[in-house]
This record gives sequence, C-alpha cells and structure tokens, in this order.
Amino acid sequence: MKSLFALYPQLSSCPLALVSWNDGCGRVRWRLVDWVGVVCGTPSLLSFGLTCGGAIFEDLRQAGEFAVNIPDDATLCRLKQAGVLDAAGEAPSAAGLTFVAGTSTHGPCLDDCPVVFECQIHEMRRDFERTLVTGAVASARVGDHVYRRESQFDLCRLRPFASHWFDKEKSRENQVS
Repeated sequence: MKSLFALYPQLSSCPLALVSWNDGCGRVRWRLVDWVGVVCGTPSLLSFGLTCGGAIFEDLRQAGEFAVNIPDDATLCRLKQAGVLDAAGEAPSAAGLTFVAGTSTHGPCLDDCPVVFECQIHEMRRDFERTLVTGAVASARVGDHVYRRESQFDLCRLRPFASHWFDKEKSRENQVS
C-alpha cells in the first residue's frame, strides 16, 4: 500500500510547527500548530489550521503576513513539556524563544530554526471553532539557503520537511538539482 504522499507527490506535510506574527501593537504572537501542508505550484502555498478565538483570528488577519517555523525536536519537546502552546499574552522570551525580523516580510521568524517559511495571507476561513489559513510563500529558508519567490523555486524539490535538516549529526545533502 502506497502512502498518500507517494501517490500525490505535489503534497507535503509536516506534523508540528510554530506559526508567528505581529499583532496590531507590534508584539510577537505565536502558536504551535499540529499540521502544516504545502501545495506545490507557482506560487507555492502553505496552509495550516488553528483552533482559536476571534482575537487571534483578527490579529493574524490584520497582520497580513506570518512565518511558519519548523523548530528542531529539542525546542518542540521543551515547549510541549512545559505545556506552552502559544504566546498566551507572555513575551516570547518567557518561553525561551527568540524571534528575528523576516527577510521578505515583516513577520517575526524563530531564530536558529532549521526551516522557516515567510508568507503573505492568501486566504483565511473560519469554520466553526477552526480557522484555516493559506499563505503564499514569499521566501523559504532551508538550512543555510534562502529561496525567494522571485526565483520561482520549487518548494517540493527542496523537501523542507526532510529529517536531515533537523539532525545535526547527519550531513546535509543538496536538495536542489
């Protein structure tokens, strides 16, 4: 039996990510999401779901841009063990996180993160208690390389969710041929 991603190679998913944006006052807001999907094409689109109230929905909608950060396992484990799943009104430093300005958008990016997508909101839809957010990828930082929308990179060929980007012990192979 073939996996869904073997049957449809234009799809790619990541099990856990940290989405970050600036609220109307310029404060960094963030939340862990349990699924991120990339739809390959031009431009590459990325989507995720949030279970959130109206304030978070409005903050994100007004920001118009966000970053999807794929942290290493050590960072995710530390956050989950501490029971910290979102900013909850506290400064990011309280959760041991450091954010830096994005290179393509104004959205805050998690520092020292192996994979970061900077996105502009393409569509937001609220269905009951869940919000589906789709963003056009403005740039992707995978390892030490930054790929910008202008270069018309193929996000699926980069394989941004491949495990070797997160394991410092393994050598990194070139993902772009």
